[in-house]
Amino acid sequence: MRKRTRWSTADAVKPAMREFTGLSRGRLEIKASQTIASHFLPPRLVDFHQAYPGVALVVSLANSAQVVEAIIRGNIELGFVEGPEEELQDSCLAVEMIARDDLVMVVSVDHPWVIMEKLTVDDLTAGKWILREDGSGTRAAFVKALGALGIPYGKLNIAIELPSNEAVLEAVLAGAGATILSARVCADAIKAGTLKRLPVSLAPRAFYVVQHADRYRSRAVSALLEILRTHAAL
Repeated sequence: MRKRTRWSTADAVKPAMREFTGLSRGRLEIKASQTIASHFLPPRLVDFHQAYPGVALVVSLANSAQVVEAIIRGNIELGFVEGPEEELQDSCLAVEMIARDDLVMVVSVDHPWVIMEKLTVDDLTAGKWILREDGSGTRAAFVKALGALGIPYGKLNIAIELPSNEAVLEAVLAGAGATILSARVCADAIKAGTLKRLPVSLAPRAFYVVQHADRYRSRAVSALLEILRTHAAL
């Protein structure tokens, strides 16, 4: 398969920008969960900035529950969250899936699970786990993924709860236990050989863009969404 270059991506999004050629200035505030803000949005925002350099982009971090609350209260116009979708069923929300995200179960290279070719439910139940704080989309995905493997939340042996993906990753690297994170978050550590991906199959989760269903959508939001949809189609 031919590797896509930065130039081919930029060329592909140009048609999506033509409708908004008069968008010369403004300010767009976005609130996004950590994985999306750090690992998904940046290249898309670069494309937007190159197309509309007069529109200032301001991104703030929040967990998924806080993003949804900000949308409902009208504090921001556009938010990005990680699934599961069943937590986004409020009637005042307009929700659109914008990308899929692979999840991986990982441990440090010194963890005893590294030498195991297969992990049983008993192994996973007995093991120590590191996870994100309540309200985090990554935590919800973590709990759902282990539940699908036959391990209910109430039986998890939770060693540490932490407020960021980076903190969870550092605790795992230090040998505190196992976790489930986005493959995007773990990619560098796995490549460097300091983190080990375990042989456990996990269903992907979705990234969603969230707006208030009954409020005005600015031209800047519409332009950014067109760029995101174009990226998703590449």
